[in-house]
Amino acid sequence: MGKFNGQLNKYIRKDIGNEFRFILERRKYLDLDVGLGSVPVIADINNDQKSELIIGSDSGENFRVFPKDSENQGLNAWKPFKQYFKELKFPVGGNPVFADLDKDGDLDLIIGSEAGTLHYFRNEGQ
Repeated sequence: MGKFNGQLNKYIRKDIGNEFRFILERRKYLDLDVGLGSVPVIADINNDQKSELIIGSDSGENFRVFPKDSENQGLNAWKPFKQYFKELKFPVGGNPVFADLDKDGDLDLIIGSEAGTLHYFRNEGQ
């Protein structure tokens, strides 16, 4: 879960009879800080059948991508990757969401902004 201070907390699901709760497992997950207002989302943005952790921020400048390394578990499973999104400008208050809007088999990026606008970035492959 993203926090206003730019850090992430990790919660795990705990089943209790017919109910479930989310319990805080770790504060400062991945020991990173993206600036104010971290907004995490998990998606397979490069269509390699592995999840990436994408974190937006209020500034619009600190979008970070962490591909999951299937060889490792826990904190070591997420490694930063700086090549994604380096040429894109993001709006202030960027909240990323991924969906295949053009129905071409890959995920496109939609970002809601603090100003109430939506920004669409079509995934054109690599």
